[in-house]
Amino acid sequence: MLPNVLQPSATDHVPVLAAEVRESLAVRPGQTVVDATFGAGGHAALLAADLHGRGKLIAIDRDPTVRTYFERLEKRSGVQARLLRGMIAAGRRPAVGFEMLSTDDASAIARYLASSPKDASGLGEAVNWKRSGWPDWRFYEPIAQAALDAGLPIVATNLSRVAIEAIRRNGLAGLSGQLARQLGLELPLSPEMREAMRRELDESHCGTMDGVALERMVDIQWARDARMAEALVRGGQRDGALLIAGAGHVRTDRGVPLHLQRRAPSVPVVSLAFLEVEATADAPAAYAARFEGALPFDYVWFTPRVDDVDPCSRLRAYLLD
Repeated sequence: MLPNVLQPSATDHVPVLAAEVRESLAVRPGQTVVDATFGAGGHAALLAADLHGRGKLIAIDRDPTVRTYFERLEKRSGVQARLLRGMIAAGRRPAVGFEMLSTDDASAIARYLASSPKDASGLGEAVNWKRSGWPDWRFYEPIAQAALDAGLPIVATNLSRVAIEAIRRNGLAGLSGQLARQLGLELPLSPEMREAMRRELDESHCGTMDGVALERMVDIQWARDARMAEALVRGGQRDGALLIAGAGHVRTDRGVPLHLQRRAPSVPVVSLAFLEVEATADAPAAYAARFEGALPFDYVWFTPRVDDVDPCSRLRAYLLD
């Protein structure tokens, strides 16, 4: 797996004197921030993170080409936090699960929150986020802060690193019988679903995985979704749960929602996917071709494209470097 090259480019803009600017401005949640020289959005992204999803960022620049950078910032920050705050305002109190946090992180999360129950800023460091391969913690911090402000539990949902390595070596047979039963993995994937998952993973990794490695990735994906579903059911006893995860995991036909329906068939499950717009697709139905002819989500939120670089070209350049 190559998570880093599938995330925002390593050549993203790095703002100068970033720490000094943040210390000087000391932005607090609820304030309005005006960036009169937005440029590539580096400082704006840092200041937006300091708002923790509560406040307003106004970006100004005379150069029309910076709109691309603004759309990138808009896409990455705040939307999920605003949705969560909207749920809270409507009276919901869900547990908040993150695909990015594995069950290995649960004890570190508990220790950190015991001493800082209302501060999400240090949670990334507490779980050694920088080594995870995910985008910077500041993009997820507003979601966690919204949860902590409301006193909601944060749930580590993903499969443990030990379990992932066991599957990588021996397939699903590498899991203990007890864990397989706990996750509902006793029955094998149907040939049709396995083939569909294989095609999806092969495409998302640009055809770089060989046969055995690709089969193991299918097993890992299936087990990860099962673990996330189990963690959500366990953590959402009070008022349900909200999962922050990639679109592949929230598919209703074979992702976490399917496992949830198997575990708790009477509980309603809603899937929302964020999809980047494409220049050649001007209607929602046009995106169905990417998903075997039908969008496998209950709702879709269309967002601006981060960039127009072909991710497979980026991956090939990385492998050849």
